[in-house]
Amino acid sequence: MAFLVSTQTLSQAWEDAQNIARATKNAALAQRTASLAGPVPATSILHFERELRSYRDRLQALAALPGIAAYVTGLANTPAGYDVTAEFNAMQAQIAATINWIRTNFPRDAGGYLLERQWAADGLTDRTFTTAALAGYRTQLDALLAALG
Repeated sequence: MAFLVSTQTLSQAWEDAQNIARATKNAALAQRTASLAGPVPATSILHFERELRSYRDRLQALAALPGIAAYVTGLANTPAGYDVTAEFNAMQAQIAATINWIRTNFPRDAGGYLLERQWAADGLTDRTFTTAALAGYRTQLDALLAALG
């Protein structure tokens, strides 16, 4: 007989979801802060988009666990009337909207390739975006942050 590997408990799943939400919020706040402080390198935004995809996928797996919504609703510290499913779906929708915003608004050439870097005299140089150019990005980040609480 093989070693028995138990499945993730609902308690562990809820803790994971909380940790992912905190990590998402911290990353979004860092992007927002950087976009207000000065030019932001393209690679920073693309890295954030990759993080969001990872968080999205992990959250989808947690949401698929049978009984997770009822578990959260039954926790002693869950406010009365709190609709965990609606709030979870709103968070996931804003994560998806932020991914889509980045994909839609990131500069591309005529062939659809991302315009992320260029060759300079001393090697590759990241494209940077000014604070003004990232105003729409901040609006999307604000919507994501609002969904994260």
